Formats: sequence, structure tokens, C-alpha cells
Amino acid sequence: NMNDLSHEIAGTMAFMVMATAPMIYALSIRQPKKSMFFDLFGNKMLLAAIALGVIMNAALIWVPGLNSFFSLTALSGTPLLVAIGFTLLPTIIYEIYKLVAVKK
Repeated sequence: NMNDLSHEIAGTMAFMVMATAPMIYALSIRQPKKSMFFDLFGNKMLLAAIALGVIMNAALIWVPGLNSFFSLTALSGTPLLVAIGFTLLPTIIYEIYKLVAVKK
């Protein structure tokens, strides 16, 4: 049923955004007055934790059997790009804020 598939895709997109966005955002809030790219590798443990979290989330989405156990579905194409966009959005907004507001 196409409606069930749409529901499963939407649920997977929501999972991806809600589980991954805070990890990426942590890179940005680590330095409230400087770009996240300034001294990006200054906290290697944080980077390792984020990388591990992203890999685990990817496994939940794309490993057959594992994804069906968690009622997720493999994303590709437009749903994947939209989910990536929403995952990065909080970080992008905060980085723009730091460029504009913090410099004043």
C-alpha cells in the first residue's frame, strides 16, 4: 500500500532528523562566538562520538533486517535529501546567527 510506504518514509525521515541533528548541532554550540570550523578538530572525542552516532543511525536506516526491526525504511532520492537538509538546518541557522549577531 502506497500510503503505508509514505508513512514509513516520513517516520524514517523524522527519526533521521531527530536522532542526528543534535549531534551535528553539538559541533556548532561548542564555540558560541566562533564558527564551528574554527578548531573543528579541537575535541576529537566529540568528533568520534558524533561519527559513531551517525554511523549507528545510518545502520538503523540502511541495514536490511535492522531497519525493519525498528520500522524504518531505507531512504534515497528526495526524501533523503530533505532529511539531510532538515538535519543540517539548526546548525546552519546558528552558524549564520554567529556570523551576523555575534560580530556586533
